[in-house]
Amino acid sequence: APETRRWLAESVERVFREVPGLGGIFTITASENLTNCASHWEKNRCPRCKAFTNGEIIGDVNRLMIDAMHRAAPEAEAVVYNWGWPPDTAKDAFAIIPTNRVSMLAVSERGVPIMRGGVANKVNEYSVSSPGPSPEARTFWTAARAAGFRTAAKVQSGVTWELSPFPYLPVAELVAEHARNLAAEKVDGFVLSWSLGSYPAPNLKLFSDPDLQRFSRENYGTTEGMDAVWKAFADGFREYPFDISCAYFGPQHMGPANPLYAKPTGWEATMVGMPYDDLKKWRSLYPEDVWIAQMDKAAKGFARGCELFAAAIGRMPEAKRAEARREFGLFRAATLHLASAADQGRFVQARNRGDAEEMRAVAARELPRAKELLKLVRADSRIGYECSNSYFYTPQDLREKVLAFRV
Repeated sequence: APETRRWLAESVERVFREVPGLGGIFTITASENLTNCASHWEKNRCPRCKAFTNGEIIGDVNRLMIDAMHRAAPEAEAVVYNWGWPPDTAKDAFAIIPTNRVSMLAVSERGVPIMRGGVANKVNEYSVSSPGPSPEARTFWTAARAAGFRTAAKVQSGVTWELSPFPYLPVAELVAEHARNLAAEKVDGFVLSWSLGSYPAPNLKLFSDPDLQRFSRENYGTTEGMDAVWKAFADGFREYPFDISCAYFGPQHMGPANPLYAKPTGWEATMVGMPYDDLKKWRSLYPEDVWIAQMDKAAKGFARGCELFAAAIGRMPEAKRAEARREFGLFRAATLHLASAADQGRFVQARNRGDAEEMRAVAARELPRAKELLKLVRADSRIGYECSNSYFYTPQDLREKVLAFRV
């Protein structure tokens, strides 16, 4: 529609004329919101757009905005994100979008093939547990370079929806591995976080200098035994039962703050919100026992990392120990979340088969976790927080969990 095209161009140009000095625009043209008739892959429902390909529509939307921006600010830059693009989009879009000062952005790890607990899958969300780049990302960047664009990688170095209520996770080995892989790929730029994982944590610096020995020395004043620390955490997280549904709906974000429901609620887990007792959504494509076992493996890896890190604190210079103890609280809290997720799965299974003894056994393990996490949360307000959702839980939620065991 001419009116829509004119509005889109004029509004972008106006912003750049009235706010001089803006660096550029970041476009997301196929995501949650309906922004054009190809954004949800349903262009054939539109009488005007069905004659065009997805790539022509998305390419034209980007071209309108980029050309308008450059009319007002020739030096401004555009980052064009391919998140959610239909598979046939890139070729036609690349032929339409101007190349000057334009970078093509892809999620580095999206499409990485994984095998967790014997279940084959591909990464279909942001992931720290599965370092990229994927074959899909490489193919996209290769085509973008051939078309004359710069390339950029979208990565997470702190946390993802795999386990989000912390400023970062102690998976330095995975972050360094991903950074080294992308250095070999020679992309032109990076986007290092989304709404989550944006805390200015050590992992961000590690991504720009993926030397684990230097990372350990600068942050903790020692390298002795630290490689084993990072390996334990990374080995644990490589076992995480990754899938977009697991990440969005699982109980790992609430951890011990999520109640144990003695009777089925019938409520569906909400997206990175309340998991309730919806084991079916938590596990996604994984069989129940596999999902529980994989969460358990991740928790055990983190528990081993915490043991090694606690021992390493005694080898650190005195000036580094206070901060290390504070970070240990984060690492321990993440361990509690993973262990609790596995046990919540066991509790639902036991309840569904009428096994009261196993329900009591799980509850006996959850009570000390809730008490320990309460102490950690009261000592460090970073725990339980994610910037787009605010707090998943507060100390009061954990007190309620503890009280519930007395009923």
